[in-house]
Amino acid sequence: MTPKSQKTRARIQQAAIELFLEQGVRETALWQIADRLNMTKPALYYYFSSRDELINSLIAPVVEQTEAALADLESNTDLTADRVLAWYFDINIEHRAFNLLVLRDLSLFTGSDLGQRVAGWRRRLVDLLVGADADLSAQARAVIALGGISDCVVMFTEADADELRTATLAAASAAMTGG
Repeated sequence: MTPKSQKTRARIQQAAIELFLEQGVRETALWQIADRLNMTKPALYYYFSSRDELINSLIAPVVEQTEAALADLESNTDLTADRVLAWYFDINIEHRAFNLLVLRDLSLFTGSDLGQRVAGWRRRLVDLLVGADADLSAQARAVIALGGISDCVVMFTEADADELRTATLAAASAAMTGG
């Protein structure tokens, strides 16, 4: 794919996310996305033959990046809880628009295994944070830390990213230690 084609695909994906957030996924037609970009519907179809293909193109990079990063984290022998929490914040902030979209329209889970994947990622992260054999209290603190990170990223969209990172990671770390 040429750089120009990649740029056009990215523009289509960005317009789709904006409209999906405004209207909902199922309520947004491809012609509306094309209209927002001042392109013809056939031109849009050149890049994405259906709304489902477009949605899958939004999901795929999140899944691929998360799976690769988790595998790297799991193979690291000197991993700390703070590093895991920082990575989790960073990937959530990087994919903030996608996370907002999932919260706005849970139909993204329909027809994909995204929900199961996210639950599996959370389980793997809890195991990295406290160990697979940790007691329920430690596992609960880890789940609260992870959930708190996700929630802060989508709730405080107007906050400065660096300030949000500092505050969120401090709170997540406190949740992990029970402090």
